[in-house]
Amino acid sequence: MKFLMPALLALLPTLIFAQITETPAYEEPESDIIYFKDGKNAPGRKDFITDCVAEMDKDHSPDDPKLDTKGVCGCMIDAIGRNYTYAEYKKLDADGGKKMTREISDKKSPMYKEAIKCVLAHMEPTETKPETGDEPNASASPSIFTDEVKDVFIKSCADAAKKTHEFKSAHVNVNVYCNCTWDKIKEYGLSLADLKDLSDPNSVLFNKIVTPCVSRAMGEEPATTSDTKTEVVEKGKDIIGDNETEHVDLLHTMGVYKLKVKIGGVEKYFVLDSGAGDVFISTDYERELLLEGVIKKADYKSSKLYVLADGKQVECRRVVLNGIQVGGYTVNNITAAITDQKNALLLLGKSFLDKFSNWSIDNSKAQLILVK
Repeated sequence: MKFLMPALLALLPTLIFAQITETPAYEEPESDIIYFKDGKNAPGRKDFITDCVAEMDKDHSPDDPKLDTKGVCGCMIDAIGRNYTYAEYKKLDADGGKKMTREISDKKSPMYKEAIKCVLAHMEPTETKPETGDEPNASASPSIFTDEVKDVFIKSCADAAKKTHEFKSAHVNVNVYCNCTWDKIKEYGLSLADLKDLSDPNSVLFNKIVTPCVSRAMGEEPATTSDTKTEVVEKGKDIIGDNETEHVDLLHTMGVYKLKVKIGGVEKYFVLDSGAGDVFISTDYERELLLEGVIKKADYKSSKLYVLADGKQVECRRVVLNGIQVGGYTVNNITAAITDQKNALLLLGKSFLDKFSNWSIDNSKAQLILVK
C-alpha cells in the first residue's frame, strides 16, 4: 500500500468531468473477513486497514487533503472485495501493493472510480470555504494541486476533454482550457471538497472557473460578473428593491447569457431564456430549496405540459417561488417548472421577466437591464 496516496491524488483532476456518487461512510468492522465477488472470503481485513493507514499517514504532507485514512482504507478493501475474486486479489497484492496501485490508476479498471469515491466520502471538512466573489480568497486552505501534480492534472484534463462531445463540436482548445482551469483552481485556493461543485453547471464555482475557461479556449472574451449584495429596503407587491432600474451583469458563453440568482441561501447561475414561458429548476435544486425552507407544500401548483427546445413535450410539476434575488431586486410570486432531467440547466424565463415593466439586454456591456 506504499504508493496508495500518490495514486489517489493523481485521480482527483477527473472530478471536473465526472459526477461522483456518494459512498457510505466507513464503520469499524465487526469481523476480520474480506468478502470477494466470487463468494469466497478470507481473513485479513483489519490487517489491510492497519497497514494501509500506516502507509498513508507516513506519506502525508501538509499539501495533501485532510482525510480520514481509516475510512479511506476500509472503503478501499470493501470495494476490492466487491470487484475482484480472491485469486485476483492475491495476484494484485503479491508485490506489496504496486500492482494494486497500477490497477487503481488505470481508467479501465473497476477500482478507478471506486478509489475516487472512497477519498471523497472520507475527506475531512476544510476550515474555511473559498469565497465565491470575484476576488480570490487568500485565506482559503492550500490547494491540493501543487506543482508536483500539475502535469498529471493537465494530461488528465486534456484526455477527458478530448472525449467530450460538447468540446469537440464547439472546437474547444483543450490545452488552453486545461491550463486556464489549473490556474483558476490555484488562484481561488480550492480544497478537495470544493471540486465537487465543478461538476454542477449551475454552481457559482463552475461559472467562475469552468465557464470562462471554455470561453477563453474558444477565443471569446468572457464577460465578468459582480457579486452585488441585495439589500431589501422597501416592500412592493412582487418586486422589492430600492432602485427604479437595475443593471445586472451577465456571463456570455457558448451563445447564451447566464446570471447569478439567489433564492433563500442557495446561489446558482441560471441561463437567461426569454423563450421559456416559466422559470425552470431541477429536482436537485428543488430539494435544496425544500431543505432551506424556501418551498413549502402550499406552494405547489398543478402540473403543466411544456414543449422543449428540441420539440419534445414533457409534463412538469410546478411551484411558486418567492424571494428570487437578482441584482438589487427580490422578486416574489414566480411560477417555476421542475424538470427531472439530471444536471439540467436552470432557466430564468418569462414568468420572471414579465414581472417588470420593461427589460432589455445591453450586448455591448453584457448586462440585463430591469425596470420596475
